[in-house]
Amino acid sequence: MTARRRARTVEPPAGAERPAVYSTARLGTLVCPVFVPVGAVEAALRRASPSLAPARLAGVPRGKHPVIVEVWRVQDGVPWFGAMNAHDWSAAAGAVVGAGVFAGVGAVVGAGLGAFRALGAAETAVGPAGSARDASRGRGRRIAGRLVDGIADSLTGIADGAGIGARGGWALGGRAARRQSEWRSRVIGTYNEIIITVPCAARRGATERRFSYVLATCTDSPASMLGERAVGWGYRKVEARGSRMPDGTLQVTVAAADRPLRLRPGNAGAVVEWSPAVAARATLASLEAPLLGTLADGRLRISYFDRAHGAAGATLRGVDVAIESLDALVPGAGAGAVRVPAFGSRAPWGAVYAEDVPVALTHPRAPRDADAL
Repeated sequence: MTARRRARTVEPPAGAERPAVYSTARLGTLVCPVFVPVGAVEAALRRASPSLAPARLAGVPRGKHPVIVEVWRVQDGVPWFGAMNAHDWSAAAGAVVGAGVFAGVGAVVGAGLGAFRALGAAETAVGPAGSARDASRGRGRRIAGRLVDGIADSLTGIADGAGIGARGGWALGGRAARRQSEWRSRVIGTYNEIIITVPCAARRGATERRFSYVLATCTDSPASMLGERAVGWGYRKVEARGSRMPDGTLQVTVAAADRPLRLRPGNAGAVVEWSPAVAARATLASLEAPLLGTLADGRLRISYFDRAHGAAGATLRGVDVAIESLDALVPGAGAGAVRVPAFGSRAPWGAVYAEDVPVALTHPRAPRDADAL
């Protein structure tokens, strides 16, 4: 039998000035920058805020602006509560429950053993039944003393049994609860999602702040949609169904769209070694800005999606991608097929596949004056 893989918990980044971390995960993602008419982007940004405008970016064709299409495979997703993740909280709660239950069992067993010792002590003090007629005052004192010792043994047995039970129950309860939490992380915390963002800037006087505005998000995870409604990042997640075609095309159907979105990746190239120069290339640099979303009532929310592309075990590969019917999620983007070249030094706006990348999502916050919104 194959051993069940343990969930791998990602630690949130330290020292960053961020809101509290909501969740961490490991991400496999296909990142595809697609150039669309700048008018379509401007219209979407104006609806969100009059302060927003397309970001000024190098290497962009005249009259066009990039939108970033990302296909996510989220794995080992786990929520955080303060400085502890859900696995730690589950283990702590399970340990307390286990300690309580097993302390009671241990106390009963200890009491029983102590009682046997007490009875044995009484029998030794009394002696055979025939000698009871002959008991003297000294013999009575010995009986009383032995009984007191036996009762003390019984009480000690209760305490010892409770202590042993509590220690064993703490460890057993903690392990069992953590295993259950990790199982939920592998099942509920693993899902697929597509997010489409546009690099933009908020300008107010001399102040300018870069963001990635979330145009659309679709997912196959009810838990992810529930989290969006409960917390409110403004990503406006909608349910989608995805299927893989025989030629490798990923077809995604969204209820509100007339046509499905189709993505067909080519063969992935060699591993791209992580370096500051690679991080500065357009596709990856566009992922560094805070995410900006709009709630149903029009209020803006800012969140941070930190990605550790340079972490041990994470890999990057350039891959060319064909995208068809992008207007299923981005109005005005067009229904025709678009070819995105593979990411590399000659194609900084190329498509890249990243695997096993640790990520951390923060809670949303309202804009501040410094955000120029």
